[in-house]
Amino acid sequence: MAFARTPQRARAAAASDHHAEAEERSAEQGSLPERRENPLPTILQIRPFENREADHAERQRPGAIAVDADLVGGDKRWCEVDHVTYESVKHKNIHVVGDATIDLPVPKSGNVANAMGKICATAVVNLLNGKEPPVIAPGNTCYSWVNDKEAIAVVNAYKIENGKVVQIEQKLTPGKSVAVARNSLAWRASIWNDVLG
Repeated sequence: MAFARTPQRARAAAASDHHAEAEERSAEQGSLPERRENPLPTILQIRPFENREADHAERQRPGAIAVDADLVGGDKRWCEVDHVTYESVKHKNIHVVGDATIDLPVPKSGNVANAMGKICATAVVNLLNGKEPPVIAPGNTCYSWVNDKEAIAVVNAYKIENGKVVQIEQKLTPGKSVAVARNSLAWRASIWNDVLG
């Protein structure tokens, strides 16, 4: 789902949403959709970066709510959390998930944030009921399209060891393939449905 603040972004978001719907229909029918001339994500079509690395590192930080609530840690950028419950180490009974967290060996991705949210919700329900929260590690899958028909993937597996998330495995696809591209479309439809309903 795209949130547009300018007419250019609104047009780009509408085009992206239209293409996403076509991909979903094609995925349901078992075929790949016709791709646009430029398959790059909308954000890259709107504003090319002169220095991607510097731009990304400079802008990435927790939201104002985390700063205002004094949840940001000693690095002045991210929130330290308990790896089992995602409870803030600075303030009890406040939980933080997703990109705002630090010291977890996971990428800052929507897939991980989605997993963290579910794990955190389970932990909070248990804590509210006076029970010990279950120890559940997040997982991560990342697909990258390498051309208009093929994709590659990386899957990371984690466990909780001594109260900390630890990576135990990383699997990469042996090469680009149409099958991985199809899997990415099914994965995308699944996570969008999971997150957005």
